[in-house]
Amino acid sequence: MWRLLAIVAAVFLIAGCQNKAIQDPYTLPKLQQVEPAEHQVIVRLLNDAMLGKEVYSLKDLVVDPESYKNGNIQRGDVVYFFYPAEVLSKYPEIELQQALRVVALSGETISMKRGQVFINGDKLDAFYGKDMNNDVKVLKKKLKEPDLFDFEKENFNNLIRTVESENLEEQIVPEGMLFLLGDNRMRALDSYFFGPIAEENIIGKVIGYTK
Repeated sequence: MWRLLAIVAAVFLIAGCQNKAIQDPYTLPKLQQVEPAEHQVIVRLLNDAMLGKEVYSLKDLVVDPESYKNGNIQRGDVVYFFYPAEVLSKYPEIELQQALRVVALSGETISMKRGQVFINGDKLDAFYGKDMNNDVKVLKKKLKEPDLFDFEKENFNNLIRTVESENLEEQIVPEGMLFLLGDNRMRALDSYFFGPIAEENIIGKVIGYTK
């Protein structure tokens, strides 16, 4: 009897571990409209790296340089930062400054499987845990629509293959660094390409857009 109970408990424990997921009930997919304070700055993005639930490049963004004076950077934050010199030398055509989303914090292990982000081995079950602009399930559903032209089918298949090829071996985010991703992964020059970025490169947090 005790052996049977132990086996049942072990099964439930394993099942519970397999179903673990990291959620983020605090980060909103939509930007808030705010009245800028005197110490805050207004910026404008010239690319669509942050095109997902919200099109950041269509708005004058409010950045608060004092948001992280206490070092309270959170997962899900959209931060405005400047690229390090080594990234700029490799990609000289990019803008010096950019806004991307914080996905993994210092000391965490991040990996990616078929476009899905995992933190410390657990699925990041948040709206930014995968490419928001190219959801594989949505693409496959569109692929089944009748009367598609051949070029449309090819485009959907290419997008699906691209997203599903997004894999990243487990890596630990070093102390004092962050792993940043664009909401629109296919258009973002982010940590997937150049690795974690130092917290000292962060200019401030994007808190909303101007009224």
